Amino acid sequence: MTGSRIQDVGTTASSLQMRCHAIHSAGPDGGTPWIVGVAGEVDYTNSEEFRARLDELLAFDQPDRVIVDLAGVTRVDSSGLATLLAASRDAGQRHVRFTLSGLSKSLRHALERTRLSSLLEIRLTVHQALQT
Repeated sequence: MTGSRIQDVGTTASSLQMRCHAIHSAGPDGGTPWIVGVAGEVDYTNSEEFRARLDELLAFDQPDRVIVDLAGVTRVDSSGLATLLAASRDAGQRHVRFTLSGLSKSLRHALERTRLSSLLEIRLTVHQALQT
């Protein structure tokens, strides 16, 4: 994106890597999106820290939008799903648009089977999420 400034906030927990950056140029809705790249496993060993980091992001900058890029995630257990749902709910309460992108086929199918996909905004890629 032209004229973008990126600010990084990173963390590593046992099997989770997370990198956040803000794109300081207006999206289609005029807001400033934050992109949170996640890699590794999101499970009971790190989902609490993941939730805390997402909460910090929402409270710190009060972004207009958060896009969580899960393309680097290899596994998500039930506590990881609960973390994503809670973060989506918390973002909604703060009037922040919350989008998931880059889901693996297995994660996408799990969300569809459990009908949790109806509670979340999901896009195939970060690029597609930024365009909507």
